[in-house]
This record gives sequence, structure tokens and C-alpha cells, in this order.
Amino acid sequence: MNDQPRVATARNVATIARREYTWRGRSRSFAISTVILVVLAVGVALAPVVIEAIGRSQTADRIAVYPGSAAPSVDVARALESLLDATAGGNVPGSQPTTAAGFDVTDVTDLAAARAAVERGEVKAVIVLSRTSSGDLAYHVYSKLAAFERTSQLIQAAVTTLTIQDRL
Repeated sequence: MNDQPRVATARNVATIARREYTWRGRSRSFAISTVILVVLAVGVALAPVVIEAIGRSQTADRIAVYPGSAAPSVDVARALESLLDATAGGNVPGSQPTTAAGFDVTDVTDLAAARAAVERGEVKAVIVLSRTSSGDLAYHVYSKLAAFERTSQLIQAAVTTLTIQDRL
């Protein structure tokens, strides 16, 4: 079997392809479409990075604590913030992730204003502390969050941890 016709055919194909590419490469439409395709390819490649950067630029979830006359044994705002930020790092599959910025927990002195801030969406939740008749620390959470949302569950767990710590 002779390989000469196959080699000649491959050379002819390469020559024709080279000529077509250089001829079309000189046209303005080829240059413009190539630039557009490169920009689109870079945009698609960088889209996940840009989306993640936008997500990180979100502000922290604000939570207000109204200690009332409970006089807890710890600084509730700082303790809650550290507990919430520590547990917010890992997101459970199938749940709503928390914001990357974490939580901003502050003490408030006006309960009515704090509850109004929850209604306006400025604050995710207001935690009202009180004492039971036996002297244990109790709490109520006022929020527009659904009970099954991750942020709501994190708040409940963190406040429960603080009530146990106060009891100890």
C-alpha cells in the first residue's frame, strides 16, 4: 500500500486551511468576532469569582439583644456574636447559607424600636432576655425569619448555649 497519496492529500488540506485562515483573518468581521469570543470566554471563566465577591460584600446580619432586667452573667452581645460567627462558617447542604460577613450583635435599650427595626427589615432578630421564677435565664426571639431557616436555627442554638452557661 502506497502512502504517497495520503501524504499529498494531507499537505493539500493543510495548505488550503492555511490560505483560508489567513484570508479570513484579514477581514474586520473576523477580528471583531474573535475579540468578542475572547471577552465572552473570560467573562464566563470569571463569573463564579465575581459572584462570590458580590456575595462577600454583603453586610453582616444584624441582631439586637434586649437584656431588660435579666442581668446575665456574661456580655450577651459579644458572646452571641462569637458563637454565631463560629457556627455560621459551615453551611448545611440543602439549607439557606448565611451571609459571608457573619453577624453583628448589639445591645438595645428600647424594645419597641428594636421590634420596629425587625418589621422594617433593618434587623434580622431581637432577642429579649428575662428571668424565670426559678432564676434561670429565659429568652424570646422576635423575627420575621422562618423557623427552619439556618439563621433562625443558629440564633436559637447560640442563645440556648448562653442560657446553659448562665445557669452553670
